[in-house]
Formats: sequence, C-alpha cells, structure tokens
Amino acid sequence: VNAQHNARSYEVSNSANKGTQWEKYQEETPKPEEVDTKSNHFLEHMNMTKDTTDYVWHTI
Repeated sequence: VNAQHNARSYEVSNSANKGTQWEKYQEETPKPEEVDTKSNHFLEHMNMTKDTTDYVWHTI
C-alpha cells in the first residue's frame, strides 16, 4: 500500500500474493451527530474502534 497526500493506491504483486485474495472497500465518513462515542480527550484507537475500522475523527 502506498499512501501520499490522503490518497491510497495499491498494486497487487503476483509473485508475493499467490493464493491470496485482496479486497478493497470504501468506508463512509460519519457525521458528528451520528457518532456514539464523544470525549473531551483523545481515546486509544484500537479500544475505541474495536478494530473494525481504520478511521477515527478528532475535532478540537
């Protein structure tokens, strides 16, 4: 995975990924009023998301 300037792209390596299937999906960005968890300080990412997403929004 190559990430630069908020864009991600990838190229599958046929030799390194024999027998492996890759999937790609797009997560929607929730609106602040749709988020259940709110806090006045930063929360630990893995506990907060239960490892179900890579996305956490922090607004100061």
